[in-house]
Amino acid sequence: MKKIILATAFLLVSSSAYADTVYYKDGTKSEGKILKDNKDFVVIRETMEGGIISDTEAPRSLVLRVQKGGKRQDAIAEIFGEEARKGKVEEASKEDFIEKMRVDNNLKLIRMAVKSTEITDELLLDNNDSVKSAARAKKRELLEKEGVDFSRMEMTREGRLRKKPSGKAPFEVVKRKERKALGDIDMQREEVSILVADDVTIEKLKLLFNQVLIDELKKDNRIDALWIVAYREGTGTDALPFAYGIWAPPGGFDDYRNIKDKTRYRWDYRLLE
Repeated sequence: MKKIILATAFLLVSSSAYADTVYYKDGTKSEGKILKDNKDFVVIRETMEGGIISDTEAPRSLVLRVQKGGKRQDAIAEIFGEEARKGKVEEASKEDFIEKMRVDNNLKLIRMAVKSTEITDELLLDNNDSVKSAARAKKRELLEKEGVDFSRMEMTREGRLRKKPSGKAPFEVVKRKERKALGDIDMQREEVSILVADDVTIEKLKLLFNQVLIDELKKDNRIDALWIVAYREGTGTDALPFAYGIWAPPGGFDDYRNIKDKTRYRWDYRLLE
């Protein structure tokens, strides 16, 4: 079975570490290290679930304010390599790595939900008890806020109201393309186009990109890079995309040396509006 090395360093992170914060006009934020800050763009580097590094490039028109030197939630990016060199690592199967990402991502999606329709059948029937329990509780909370009278309605064992349709998926894959060879060696890259809600926030868009990655990894054991193109539902694919998500080795699509170690991969987010 293919093995992936996961650093245990994130368990040892000090809460006194500091980072920068970018606050967006949609009410969300990114915490990490600011790489670029000028009159046109802000680029910030974060550490996501599983130690994956991501860079987000946002136009100034989407940014409310920038704060440098605030407390951060983790410092995995700063110590990951050092801990690995000291031998403080553990092995985990690829399936375990993907499952941990999937569970963490679903729990975040549930916490961020603001409408009951965002709690989908897939979340309510998840095979992970923590996800299923959180989805049921969140759905009931949101339904009560939306005026559902539970003295007259009941929720099924699956977490849905009787005679009520369940929510639709948070994104729809509309196009998928494979490019099996790039450069001098075989490198399989997936290109996926998705439709998302018109009012999706930047923070939630990142989670949706991660969910697409999880789905693609579950379908195909050999994905060396992923390019996601996001369109808004209101305009569809006839209009220009509003965001890209690129999951690739640290050096980009030409970094063939690191395609075997997915724990070193990083996300690059490009917001166009």
